[in-house]
Amino acid sequence: MIFAMRRVSSLLRIVALASLWCGSGHGQEAPGWRVAGRLPKKVFDCRGCLADGDTVGIDRFAPVGAHRLWAASGNEWSWLTANRGRTWKAVKIGPAATDSLFFVDELHGWVAGGGPFPSGAFLASTADGGKSWQPARAVSEWKDASDCPRSGFADVQFFDKELGVAVGSAEQCGSGSPLLVAVTRDGGANWGVKLLPADGGRGGELWHVRFQSRSDVWANGGQAVYVSRDTGATWSVARRGAMFFGLAVIAGAGVFVAEGRDGVLRSRDFGRTWADVKLPPSAANEFFVAVAFADAKRGFACGTHGTIISTTDGGDTWKQELSGQTGVLRDIAFLGDEVYIGGDGRSVIKRRLEPAGPKQGAKKIPQPLDHPSADEKKAAR
Repeated sequence: MIFAMRRVSSLLRIVALASLWCGSGHGQEAPGWRVAGRLPKKVFDCRGCLADGDTVGIDRFAPVGAHRLWAASGNEWSWLTANRGRTWKAVKIGPAATDSLFFVDELHGWVAGGGPFPSGAFLASTADGGKSWQPARAVSEWKDASDCPRSGFADVQFFDKELGVAVGSAEQCGSGSPLLVAVTRDGGANWGVKLLPADGGRGGELWHVRFQSRSDVWANGGQAVYVSRDTGATWSVARRGAMFFGLAVIAGAGVFVAEGRDGVLRSRDFGRTWADVKLPPSAANEFFVAVAFADAKRGFACGTHGTIISTTDGGDTWKQELSGQTGVLRDIAFLGDEVYIGGDGRSVIKRRLEPAGPKQGAKKIPQPLDHPSADEKKAAR
């Protein structure tokens, strides 16, 4: 889905440059943020997407086990560290841009991506920890038979080893640009690929997907947040806005959406009502790109100018942290007791998570494979 994500990257660069004139808060220092490692300095040939010859940064993380961390760049190359970020190597997985990776366990994982013809949408799986990848046959057959020359998957997530959903878009598909959704119920042996109308007929792009339960699935991108209550068969609009980026669905805390210049949104009632989280004053003018939670209490959001905000009470209050970075921070991941953040440029930063207090509980809730709380189940009825 290189065409969509390149537009987002261009938008973020413009926002970052423009906001320099408005000033940027320095935030409250959080001891412990440091550079975990740097991506190898290398220039990639990706058909002009790196016109300035700069390095490829990080768009999406995919943690694996206790030490391995994959990262998709949104271009033809991905990154892999096997030692908690100290060293990284470049990996080329598929025939087109790699937008997202997801691992069910240390050996089994999926990659999603796409681009202009002839590459198009692709999903591929690995059963050996990423040493080799096999394209999903059903997706390849759909692509070959469709009239969608610019299709791509932007994200793929699994609820368990069998049930998975991938989302994206299909530009220049017939007379419109519908949403692209694929669902598997047998571990990827078969995928049902569908084109769904976008909100209001304005064309659409889905950039993120998250499970809340086996049947309840959230997705966002472009100007809408969508929810499905039948594992992706049908979708309804839960929220409209200017532009939606990161997405987190956390049991006991609700649904969080990074909304760019408008900050971070939260819903506690299955999307019926939404409210802006109260940002630290020094972060009020920043552009937020990603939001993620380690458990029901500890969460982070990040964006332009190296901005990071964090919460330890499930999103009720947030503080700004000093990252030491100046570019756009694009994604957040958790490995064991550490949190990692990456984005533009070569540096990946990390710090140790604050210990879970008595009210937080020591049990870590899987993220993004979350299960609904009793209140969320009641709201969904």
